[in-house]
Formats: sequence, C-alpha cells, structure tokens
Amino acid sequence: MQTLIDLIINKIEDSKVNWRENAKGNRSFSIQQEHLDSIKKHKLLIQAEELERAGLIQCEPKWTTGRSDIYTVTFSLDNTKEFYNIADKIPKSDRIKELKKAIEEQISKVHKSWIRAYYVDVLKSLEEGKGKEPEEFNGETRELNFKCFLGLDNLEGAVYKKAFSKYYLGGSKVFDPRLQSYVASVAKKYYEIIVENMTESEILSHIYLDQYANELALKGDLLIQLGGCQIDRNKIENPKLKELAEVICLTGIGIEQECFLF
Repeated sequence: MQTLIDLIINKIEDSKVNWRENAKGNRSFSIQQEHLDSIKKHKLLIQAEELERAGLIQCEPKWTTGRSDIYTVTFSLDNTKEFYNIADKIPKSDRIKELKKAIEEQISKVHKSWIRAYYVDVLKSLEEGKGKEPEEFNGETRELNFKCFLGLDNLEGAVYKKAFSKYYLGGSKVFDPRLQSYVASVAKKYYEIIVENMTESEILSHIYLDQYANELALKGDLLIQLGGCQIDRNKIENPKLKELAEVICLTGIGIEQECFLF
C-alpha cells in the first residue's frame, strides 16, 4: 500500500532536477483524491503528523490540536536521503549512477554502430533524468538485455533465433516472448539499413536472426559427424559442451563443413 513517503519520493523522482545530488530548495504538492484513495485518509493524517514532528515536512492546514484534512505538503530536498532511508529504498541518484556505469561498460564491449548508438541514446535519456529508469534495465531484464545485444554484436552470419536464444540467453524460448519485439524496434530505430515498411521478421533477418524453416525432432541416441570426427553427444559430460553440441546439430552455427546426424 502506498504511503505519504512514497508520494514525496515520486515527486522527487518525476522531476528532471529534484533527484540530483546537488538539488536544493523546498517542493510542495497538493493532496488529491487519488492519494486519499491509495493511502486512506486516516493513515495519511497519522503519517503526516509523524513526519511533521520529525521536522521533515510541513502541511497545510497546520497541525495544532489535530486536523481533519491536508491540502498541501511541503518538504526540503535537503531531507531526500532521509526519505529514502525511511522507505528503505535506493535513491534515484545512486541508481542512475550505477546504471550509467553498467551501460558504459556494455558500450566498451560492443562494436556494431547501431548497438552502440542505442546504448549512447539510453545514457542521454538517463542524464535527462525524467521519470523512472527504463524497464528493460531493471533487475533480471537488464542482464538479458546485455546478454542479448552482446550476442547480436558477435554475430557475423545468419543463425536461427532459437539457437541464438539458447546459446546466449540460456534457453531456446527466452528471446521470442521477452525480447524479440523490443530488439526489432531498436534495430529499426538505430540500424540505418532498416527501412520503414520492413516486417519484424525482415528486420530480424537483417541482424542475422532467422526463423526455422522446419524443426527437426530427434529421438534416441545422437551422433554428430564433422568431417572425419564423430561426436557422441550422450558421452559429453561437460554441460556447456553438450549444449553447444545441440546448437551445432540444430543450426550448424560456426560450422563450415558438412554435418551428419546418425
């Protein structure tokens, strides 16, 4: 359930200025019906009194022997860290600083111009600081984003998208439902060879991700022959090598010679 502290933090974070470390001055906001609905009026009055007694906010009308309404809340940006401590949250200034560092490290790892342009634009957006951080850079989603675009940066030829997903994202069904449309939209915006009327499949093809023409179902033991070498997948103990063998047999990824399945 939302609290008065949450409203104050939202006021800080929704601004381009208020959340910055050097921000100074007082800020005010009016209590709306939606706030009363989300917090409940009696709880809002109690929370306001506690924060006033701690010297962190001022309210109108002023509290004397009790109040039945609150119209405005005023707070000082000097108390920003205290608000976050009470809410047990990380300040936006710290979150932005950490995220910018992570994205700068990602930029140093990629080489394709359209991927670099995408991340540079994200950095500019973070520096502007309006609103919340992009959802694609929160928690697990950020890790998938970095792995995905680093994988795309490594591609030099066409691969099947399910194989790409399994090899770079840890599962063959991760890319399609979670990242495919977003990646296509990023490529459309930043990759100069993508034209306006291209379909999502055509865009993915231009960044070396192809659909399966047909899916191959295998049953029983699997033996892969590459040139004069035979690989028995069932005897591979290393899980990473076993996964690579599956990718090879499904896609021929990184293989320039003929591959036979027995």
